Amino acid sequence: YDLFTKEIATKFTKIDKEILEKKIKKDDIQDIIIKEDHSIYYFDSEKQILYDLEGKEVGLFCVAKDVSKNKEYELIYQDNKLLLENIAIEKNLKKTLKKIVIFAESRSKGIKCSILLLDKSKQHLLTGAAPSLPDFYNDAINGIKIGEKVGSCGSAAFKKERVIIENIDTHENWQPYLELTRKAKLHSSWSQPIISSNNEVLGTFAIYNSIHKTPSKFELELIFAYSNIASIAIEKDNTYKKILENEHQLTQLFNNTQSGLIHIDKNRNIVKANERFFEISGYDSENEIIGKSTKKLHLTKENYDIFLEKAKKTFKNNKIFNIEYQFKKKDGTIIWCEVSGKNLNKTLPFELEEGTLFTINDISLRKSYEMKLRDSELLNKNILATIPDMIWLKDKNGKYITCNHEFEKFFGEKKENIIGKTDYDFEDKKTADKFRLYDKLAMQTNGPIINEEWITYASNKKQVLLDTTKKAMYNHEGKITAVLGIGHDVTKRKEQVDQLEKLNKLAKSLTDFQANLLSLFDKGDSVLFQWENNLDWNISYISTSIHRLLGYKKEEVLKGHFKYSEFIHKDDIKRVKEERSNALINDKNYFKHEQYRVIHK
Repeated sequence: YDLFTKEIATKFTKIDKEILEKKIKKDDIQDIIIKEDHSIYYFDSEKQILYDLEGKEVGLFCVAKDVSKNKEYELIYQDNKLLLENIAIEKNLKKTLKKIVIFAESRSKGIKCSILLLDKSKQHLLTGAAPSLPDFYNDAINGIKIGEKVGSCGSAAFKKERVIIENIDTHENWQPYLELTRKAKLHSSWSQPIISSNNEVLGTFAIYNSIHKTPSKFELELIFAYSNIASIAIEKDNTYKKILENEHQLTQLFNNTQSGLIHIDKNRNIVKANERFFEISGYDSENEIIGKSTKKLHLTKENYDIFLEKAKKTFKNNKIFNIEYQFKKKDGTIIWCEVSGKNLNKTLPFELEEGTLFTINDISLRKSYEMKLRDSELLNKNILATIPDMIWLKDKNGKYITCNHEFEKFFGEKKENIIGKTDYDFEDKKTADKFRLYDKLAMQTNGPIINEEWITYASNKKQVLLDTTKKAMYNHEGKITAVLGIGHDVTKRKEQVDQLEKLNKLAKSLTDFQANLLSLFDKGDSVLFQWENNLDWNISYISTSIHRLLGYKKEEVLKGHFKYSEFIHKDDIKRVKEERSNALINDKNYFKHEQYRVIHK
């Protein structure tokens, strides 16, 4: 009782009395000694009665072997084994971390442990497990920012190395928190950073004591071992969460992709299908297709067998299966689909593989457009072949891309021999330079370039006047890709214009002659009248000589709306009218009156 605590001394005394009373030898005694600083030592002991030469009992003989080191390794190994088993089956990280702390606290008398986790920002520590520390303490340090001189855990996480503080009360790291630590009766603190497999800090594992204390070698092994176990638990939890997140993302991707997806097992039954597949196939629920054969999607059994054979052949060569194929919807509607298939496990032969994932896209609309496009292209080809105008297309460098039949006649070559060549391959340099100049002008101008030019057909030497329009073609990025040319034969129009000009010149000469003739009346002794061929004989023209001969001014007569009959003597008017009527009846272009009298103003 002078050397050990009362609890240990009582245990030793009890064993000693048993040996003395029963006269036995004990060689399998396992003793645990805990010192005042809470250090634990393990001994394997043997005890037997000690006799003198006369055979009298004089005491007990004891041999104690220090097995602390082996025992410590054994304890750490057992704890690791049990904790790893727990980590493997437990999905709740909080429960696992709490179990690690409880195990650690059981291995050293008087200690209290905590596990803190580094948050996503890698700047703050959050409580992971600390069941023996008071709630007010855990609440106070939860979320504390790490730093070189922030307690033990904040410093360990920041420096990425173990921090041993034997005396919290005097250490600079703890000065801002002494009120908290004294209330919690914490006086020493050792913290080990929890490091991941890729050398990143995940958190800290700490041991607190209610006394000022330096850790023993075993306690250092303990803190290192349990921090490693915590690392495994945290990484497993992180991995598990990533798996769950990935599964969620894959599920979202599986269901929200614009392509239909179906998982087919080795028996060709549907295991899983996404929402888009239901939309494409027209089925309403999983019960209608899950577990059912894919035969119901094919038009006929023969089609199904051919499809399967092609897929087998492709998969055996470890290739991705791609095909445009017709499927049958639930209502019997036939749709065109683009199908892509891939084995889920390429390491297994096709007959044993885990299944196939097929991607299905409804391309019925595209197929319809393709058919319309083919019809449109055929129509355009026929139009280009029959249109009488020349049509051609060149790239930016002047090389021909295509042309129509009329243009073939111009060069005297088939389209196949024109494509890829330039004007310099068919025309003299001067003509080719002129053509190229207009190409460049078209590419430099927003609108079309129009000009007329005489050309000669190489096929029949026929000369025609072309009204040529050239315009730059642009792609979706607004960049010039080609120059379109259209040549319209305006030779006949030119001839008509020339003929019209001749007629205009003739008309002008007649007009000039008429003006000269009228001027003679203005200067002579005669008066020239023009009146309308109606009952009133309204005057529409009169020469200026009327003023000299009849006393009227020209403007006076025209503005006064005089009738020519008012100038004729009343005794002569009847005869004059009869002469006019006879001329009209006989369709005469010209006639002459007999003399009649006119009245002066």
